[in-house]
Amino acid sequence: MKKRKVAGGKAEKAPKAKKAPKRPAEFKKGKWNPTVELAELTKELEHPQSELFADCCIRCNNRNIIRAAHTGNHKLLKDGIAAKTKISSLTAYWSPECRVTGLDLIIMKN
Repeated sequence: MKKRKVAGGKAEKAPKAKKAPKRPAEFKKGKWNPTVELAELTKELEHPQSELFADCCIRCNNRNIIRAAHTGNHKLLKDGIAAKTKISSLTAYWSPECRVTGLDLIIMKN
């Protein structure tokens, strides 16, 4: 640490520079990893709520069946099958890129 001279001949210590917190080199179980960003839940796919999300179009309403299969929510699946005016198809897929249907997910997960 360097000393500075001040008027009057007395030496004064220079303030220390603050160091950034040490980042871990690798991930350790149970420790916070600063390089990982927490992901938000996708409302249409991963939300644990047992009610139908029927506030958009028929295509988005059909995604409730996929959400029920993905989360294993039996009540949501029963409500989706019973909602014949809101859900048009039990075999609708998520998007053109993802051709897996809710029934496919149910079969894959037993």
